[in-house]
Order: sequence, then structure tokens, then C-alpha cells
Amino acid sequence: MAIRLPASDALPDGPLREFVAVLHELYDLAGQPAARLISKDISALPKRFESVSHQTVAALLHGGPPPAWEKVRSIVFALKVRAELDDSERDLERRFKPLWINARAAAVARPAESIARAPIPGPRPQIRSEPVQVRMPSPPERVAIRPDEVLRTQIEPVPLSSVERIVGGLPDRDSMFTGRAALLDRMHRELQENPHAPVVLHGLSGVGKTQLAREYVERYRHEHLVIWWIQADQLEHARRSLLDLAERLGSRQGQSADQTIDGVISQLESQPTPYLLVFDGVSDEEVRQLMPTFGGHVIVTTRDPALGRENTSSGIEVPDFTVDEAVAFLRKRDVSLSEVQARELLDQIGRLPLALEHIAALRQGPGLSWIELKERLEGSPGVLPVIKVALDKFGSANPSAMLVLEMFAWFGSEPVAIALLRQGRVGDVTAALRRAVGDPLELLRALRSVQQYGLARLHGDQRVEVQPITRHALRDVLSEEALGRARRNAHEVLAAAGQGEPNDVASSGMHREIAAHVLPAELIQSDSPKVLLTVYHQIRYRYVIGDYAGARDVAESAVTVWREAPGLGPGAELVLKATHEWANALRALGDYQAARDRMADAMSRLRFDPAYGEDHPLTLRLSSSHASDLRLAGEYRRAKEIDSATLERWERRYGDDDPSTATRRHNFAVSLRHMGEFARAENTDRVALAANLRHFGADDWRTHLSVNALAEDLYGLGRWAQLLELQTVYAGSGRSLPGQVDRGALLLRRTLGLAQRGLGELADSLVQLKEHYRECHAAFGPDHEYTLAAAFSYANTLRLQGDLQEADAYAHDAVAAYSRTFGSRHPLTLAAKVNFAAIRRAQGYRLQAQQFDAAASEALRDRLGDGHPSTIAATANLATDYALAGGHHAPAARALSASAYARACESQGADHPDSLAIGANLALDLAADGRVDEAADLRESVLSAVHRELGRGHAMAGHVVNGRRIECTIEPPSA
Repeated sequence: MAIRLPASDALPDGPLREFVAVLHELYDLAGQPAARLISKDISALPKRFESVSHQTVAALLHGGPPPAWEKVRSIVFALKVRAELDDSERDLERRFKPLWINARAAAVARPAESIARAPIPGPRPQIRSEPVQVRMPSPPERVAIRPDEVLRTQIEPVPLSSVERIVGGLPDRDSMFTGRAALLDRMHRELQENPHAPVVLHGLSGVGKTQLAREYVERYRHEHLVIWWIQADQLEHARRSLLDLAERLGSRQGQSADQTIDGVISQLESQPTPYLLVFDGVSDEEVRQLMPTFGGHVIVTTRDPALGRENTSSGIEVPDFTVDEAVAFLRKRDVSLSEVQARELLDQIGRLPLALEHIAALRQGPGLSWIELKERLEGSPGVLPVIKVALDKFGSANPSAMLVLEMFAWFGSEPVAIALLRQGRVGDVTAALRRAVGDPLELLRALRSVQQYGLARLHGDQRVEVQPITRHALRDVLSEEALGRARRNAHEVLAAAGQGEPNDVASSGMHREIAAHVLPAELIQSDSPKVLLTVYHQIRYRYVIGDYAGARDVAESAVTVWREAPGLGPGAELVLKATHEWANALRALGDYQAARDRMADAMSRLRFDPAYGEDHPLTLRLSSSHASDLRLAGEYRRAKEIDSATLERWERRYGDDDPSTATRRHNFAVSLRHMGEFARAENTDRVALAANLRHFGADDWRTHLSVNALAEDLYGLGRWAQLLELQTVYAGSGRSLPGQVDRGALLLRRTLGLAQRGLGELADSLVQLKEHYRECHAAFGPDHEYTLAAAFSYANTLRLQGDLQEADAYAHDAVAAYSRTFGSRHPLTLAAKVNFAAIRRAQGYRLQAQQFDAAASEALRDRLGDGHPSTIAATANLATDYALAGGHHAPAARALSASAYARACESQGADHPDSLAIGANLALDLAADGRVDEAADLRESVLSAVHRELGRGHAMAGHVVNGRRIECTIEPPSA
């Protein structure tokens, strides 16, 4: 049935009506499909689109409060496809998102009663048709509150006067900025009229794009609450700046840098906080993906005019100064210069602002007269000759300061912290440079002299910026000997700054400062052990803060070069350690096979090279990662063997009380859990937890991992009440570097939720597991093993709650993601299929459930053995499939139940909740087979144990009394 646009009395004129009206225009073009059909269309869209229920679709078309943008985007795109429009996704976003933002804000002002009047469809009927492709929803809302409360929390603007303005990264403003009035006015007009299109300032190098953008920031800073300057000449620099912004805004930290960046962009787009971001020096097209689209203003500076010609941006070409502007620029810096002299100078050198800036600096710094400057530059127009003159004069007058400046020939484009330069006082630099950087006052004087000659800018945040063209000129001007000296000095300064442990919070600041200069300075090509160690530390640091792509790239470059380098080679310890970090980064990025290949190669060299061997410390360290790769590949037995041998060798070498021994013990327990040996895992984890508490305290991430490990052991053992006590016994906030996620604390939320579910506290469990899924989705991304496990834990609980359609939505896509990521016969994929079968069975798709269970139980038996808990659960659920089929399938159901019950009692104990559930099902199968007395005895025995272990009011007791079959659920442990 078609949905009509609400009448004006139900939906008064204003932003909300405007948004709904435009949506109805698209809805009409699409043929006014039913809300349920739109929801079905959305489920067939690519994975990046969020699923939307037909109630949400109908409520929106009826004028209800707009949902999150991700859901609106899905609705709009589905209607666009059905209407067969040519509009791109970005075109639709530009058209609808501004309307959505205004509508969300306007909805706050609507009385709650008017919102409540929006028709909401009733409960969904059960659907018995075959399922369509459904994608996993994005994280659900944090808590269930009224729509007007949600809108008020997220949309209500905060008065500018009550909020501290957040400003970062700004270069110093030119206090003598001249001209450009028309350009500044045009920039402001474009941003006001087209607020969702970035203003792109494009022009030649040295034309003054950066200073123009900086002047705009100064003049219009009162219009913005967030002002952030992003050095964007390299993608890596832009990403790092956005990570800094995320920290300042308090954005949710993702497990990876990519997720944190996505989070801060979404935060900027969704909150009513006017922002101004400046992306300075863009040359990489990929930087475009880092720019928010809505909610504020973006300015881009670039030499590429193509960026300004895109239909999603407003391009403004920045030309040379006009003659009047150029004359004013020079005379403002030297009032003794006549207008005639200024014009004559312009005829000789041109009107490029950067060239004029250097000319003025030469006049003011070394005190060259205008006549002398004209003579020196005769026949050499442009900026480069001016810079070379400045370098020549500066080097002659300030030889020690020149030693500082010449290092910038090798540094990257980001401003360099003075604190980083001072590290040269402890490095093996030339004696004259050590004296220059060793005294803070002497160094400051040297840098100020560089600035006086126009060769650098000294920023207020104690950073030094040297323009790219000046660095290029240094490479041209310096002799081969001087250039080599500058390279060695730069290496020594960076190496001195990079010796601290990457995991240490105290040294993380220096590692961050080094990051932009590792590749430009050619540290990888050095033959100095200290410098190469700095490269290794940089790889490790990037991994620790979640910049996995950066860690992978530097590691790959380093290993490739070092394998062929004299004195190193593929078997060198440094090369193997870097290979280890390379594999870690690949694993974190989800490239599991590549990570496994890297580790297999490294382990082969370590085991068979006589310089190492099985007991070498590096072999032992890398063995744990190798075992992790095997677990991810589903080879649980082999992983357990390696972890067991590693722990034994480690204890023999380092002793039982070494802090690192607890880590090896933890890893061994992980493998034990994956093999279903929860009792052994518990004993192992209790020892590891005690050691971590002793060495690191309760408030440490390693301790938190141990607490969750013990919690997972207790869950596997069915001791759920004891599990819930852990959160009160071991409490702590955790310490981590910026960008890190406390994995132990995050994973414990899932384990606690599972325990609550096991004890029958479904409502609390749903809240806990919903929040855990949200956190995993934000921290690790949609396809990470933790997120998929969280999705299924939530889906399993939704099934128990009776919300089968929502459970199906989560489970369906998770099964596909498991297959895609790990393979169809991986134990995690097979477990997911068993859980999905339970949902499909509850929906009435019994044949499909039976097919899933039959294939999964056979594959699990082959991969893990008959006595593994996952195999037992799959066998028990297959028995349920046969029991529901009835007739000649009844004997098969009884045989499977009997086999599963015997193995459950043997491996997990007769009083384990899974054993009791299977025993209750077996009693039903025995009764169906006519063995009434045997069935009654088993039923009474099981019921007594349920009362004793779980309580008389537990749901399982009701199922046993009422003769209802009980599903077995598989909740795999975390890696």
C-alpha cells in the first residue's frame, strides 16, 4: 500500500517536512513500493549499506523522526535503484544529507506528542519464504530511550560561548599579510553558499596558497568551534593529523588508525559543531577520502588544478600578486623602498609571493641593499635563484647554524620539533653541530637566524618548517661532502630520538616526531646499527598505535632492502624481527594468509639456522605468533603443540617468575580453550593472572587480558555465577598509548554478557552484548574475528529473546563473512553455521537447518574430533533436526542424542549446562522411542541437576518440565 505525504496539520512546514517531501519525490519516482519491499531491496544492496526494517522505512515516510544517516542513505539508494536514476551515491548524499541534518535538528523542537502521532507499523508477521541476502546491521543504538531524547542528545546545538574552541596545527600567521581581499571574500562566499563543497585553492608553488588559507582562518575563526590544520602533502601526514584531532575531540578510538579516522570524520559530520579543516598541500588523490562532507567547512590547497574542477568542490585559482599588491608587499617590509624601485625589481624577478618573501628577507637579514640584490639576480628570475643567494650568504655568515639547516635536505615535509633537533646532543653528530644543538639558547638563536634569511619558519609551537623548494635548493647548493655530512647528522639525530621502547608511553612522543622523516631521510638504507634499530622501533610503534598499514609499508620496505644489504641478509636477527612485525601488521589488517607465509618463512630460518635453533630467544618469541597464525587457520592441535613446547622452553630458559613467562602461559591457555580443554586452561590462566598482577598490577592491559581469559575458561566450564564475580574482583581502567584499545576489558564485556544469558538474565545480556558489538565494530571493523563473534553472540541471544528476524539479519551476513575470511571448513565458520541453523530452525526452516547441522557436524568431527564441545553441540542439534522431522527419523535422533550426551558427560561433566540440555533432549527421544521408564528416570535426574546448578526458576528447568527441546549454542573463545 502506497504511503502518502502527511498533510500539513500532521507535518507542518519546516525542515522536517522539506526533507520528507523530497524523499517522497524519490519514493514516487520509484513507483511507491511497499515499505517491506524497500527493506528487502536494501538487504540486497552491497555490504556497505546498513539494513533497515520496514517499520523504520514506513515511519520515515510517514514523517516520523529521521533515523541515523546510515539508514537514510540505504533507503535513498534503494529507491534510486528502483527508480533507475543515474545519480551517483555521492550526488544523492549531497542532495539528501543537508536536508537530513536540518530535519534531525528540527525534530528536537517538535512536541513529543506530534512525534508519537507518526504511524508506526505493528509487529512483523512470521515469514516462511526462503531468505534473501541480508547484511549485518551497523552497531545498534547504545540504550533504548525515546526518539526525542535521542535527537536532543545528538543534535541540539551548543552555544559557542559555552564551548572551548579546539584549534590545532596552525602555522604562524604572516603579520604583514598583504592584499588578496577579493580572494578572501570569494572563499567566504563559496563556503557559505556551498557549505558541503570544499574550497580548493590551486596555483603554482610559491604563489601564497598556504598563507591565504591561514589568513582566512584568522579572519573567520569566530564562525567555527573546531579549527584544524592538516599537513596533507603526503597521505601519511594527513592521517596522523586526523588521529591527533580524534584525540583532542575525545573520539572513540578504533583498534586501527583507519577506524579511528573514520570515527572522527563521522563525528564531525554528525554533530552540530561548526568546524573548519584546512588540508594544506594536497597532492595525493587519496587524501580526498579523509575530508568530511557535512557539518562544517573544508579548505584545500594544492598545485593540482584538477582538484578544483571536480563537481564536488569549488575551485579558486590563486595567481601571482597584482603589481599593486606586490609593490605594497615589498614596501610594507622596507618603507625606504620607493614605488619606482619596487616596480623595477618586479620587472626583474616577477610577482611570485614566495620569491618576494625571500627577497625581502635578504634585504632585512644580511642587509643586502636593493641595488646589490638586483645585481646578484641579474638574468635569473624566479624563486630558486633567490633562495640560492640566501643560502650562499647564510652559510658564509652562520656556519654552525648552517649545519642545522642542511639536515633539512633529508627531513620530510612536516615541521620538525626543536625537541627532536636537540636529540643531536647525545648522538654521534659532528662536534660543531653537537655544540649548536646542545645549548637550547644557542639552537634557538641559530634557528632565528635561519628565519631571518627567509629559509625557514619558526612556529610558536616550537617547530621549524622549511619549504619544499628550500629543501630542493639545499640538495642543489650543498657539495657532495656537505650533503653526505647532512645525511649522517640527520640519521644520528633521528636515531638518538628513536632508541626508546615503542610500547613505553614516555617515549611515544619522540617516535611520533620521527615518523614523518624515516623514509625521506633514507634511514632504511643506513649501515648504522643504531639507525636500523630506529627503523625497527618505528615499525613497532606504528603497530602499537594501530597504524597497521603504516607498519606494514615500512616493514615491507625495510625487509626488502635488508635482505639484500651487505652485513644483513635474510637470516639476520634484525631482518627476522622486522619480518615478525610485518606479519603482525598483515594479521591485524586481516591478510591472514600473507601473515602466515611471512611467519612460516621466518620460523623455518630460525629452526634450521645453527645460529638460532629451537631454544633461541627470538625463536621462542616468534613461535607464539606462529601458533596464532595456525589458530587463525583452524589448525588448533598444531597451535597447541607449538604453544606447549614454547612455554616449556621459555620456563627452562627464563624461569617461572619472568614477566614474559606469563605471556607464554596465556598463549598456551588460548590454545587449550580452542581445543575445548577449559579445565586445563583455567589452571594455566590462574597462574598467569597471578603473575601479571604481581608484575604489572590490576590496572594493566596484560592483566585485563588474563582476567578475560579466566572468564572465558569459566564460561566454557559452565560456572557462570563465578564468572560474573570477576568484574568486581578485578577492576581497573587500564593504561595504554593513544589509539590503543584495551582488548582484555573489551572482550570481557562479551564474556560477561554470555554469563548473564546463561543464568537467564536475557535483558541484561542483550544490553551487554549489544554494547560489545558496537565497540568491536568501531574498534576492529565489520569483518574482524572479534566483531563476527560479537555479532553471533548477540544474534544467539536475540533468538532466545524471540526476535528471530533481527537475529537472522546479524547471523546471515556473519556466516558469509566467516566463510569469506576464514574458509568454509574453518571451525569458526562451522560453528557459525550451527548457530545459524538454530535461528533458521526457530523460523520454521527445518530442512535448511538440518542440512547446515549435518554438514557442520561431520566437518567439525573431522577437524576437531568427536569429543570437542563444538562437535558435541552440532551433533546434539542435528538430533533435534531429526526429532522434529519425526517418523522414521526418530531412531536417528535418539542415537545422535545418546552419542552427544555420552561425550558431553565424558568431556565436560554430567552437570555442565550443555550436558544437561543434551540429556533433557535425550529423555524426549527415549520417550518417543517407547522407552518411557528410562526417559522418566533421565528426565528426573537432569531436572534435579538443573535445580541444583542453575536454580528452580531457570528457563532450562521450565523446558525440561514442559518437554521442550533445548538448543545448544556454540560460543567460540577469542584468539
